[in-house]
Formats: sequence, structure tokens, C-alpha cells
Amino acid sequence: MEPASSLLRRVPRVAYHTGTEASGADALTDIAVAGPCRVELYEVEIDALAEVHETTELAVEPGAPAEQLAGDPDLARRTRECAPTDQAVDPDHDAVSAFLDDEERIAEIKEAARAEAESRASDWGFDI
Repeated sequence: MEPASSLLRRVPRVAYHTGTEASGADALTDIAVAGPCRVELYEVEIDALAEVHETTELAVEPGAPAEQLAGDPDLARRTRECAPTDQAVDPDHDAVSAFLDDEERIAEIKEAARAEAESRASDWGFDI
């Protein structure tokens, strides 16, 4: 088993979506809504990320990636237990709030759902 100090460094602390340029909880929301995705993991010296980890806009709550992207509450719980206590996160800006604040994204989802419903209704022989 790895030393505790090594495990602390492996707790997801920041998120950034290169496609939408969203950060923090917004990035997790964009990744989750987009569906299947590719995530890259890089190992770097902890000091190289000091500035990134101090940027509150990029911060994510420990466990949020496990809940939102993997749908694994047990992993989220274990992640929170290993997380550093000094991690800066804005508790008032969670992924749900970020999603609900994005009116354009909600309109796109509604339009896609409407088009899908109309297509299925037509396939099933219902009049619209």
C-alpha cells in the first residue's frame, strides 16, 4: 500500500474541459453531459501544479468526479476520506448549479429531446 502522502496527491482536485473551456464543477458538468469521453492522466511533480491547485475556478469537490463521471458513490466517499483538508472549493457553485445556470445548454438539450421524441412518435405511428 502506498504512503498516505502519496495517496493525497492522487485525489482529483481540479477539472478543465478543453472543448468548452469550462473549469471546475462546470467542466465536470460538460464532460458528464457530453457522454463518452476521453480523459488523460499525467503524472507530474506536485510542485508543478501548485498554481493550478490554488486557482479556485478550477477546483472540484473531492469525490465529485467519481459521482458525476463514474456514478460511483462508494469511490466518491473513499476519495473524500483521502482528500486534503485544505482543498479550496466554492460550496455554492456545484455541478447542478452550473448546469442550471447554462440556459443555452438547457435549450439545446430540450431541442434534442423534442426532436428525438418526434422521431420516435413518428416511428411508432403516433400523430404529433
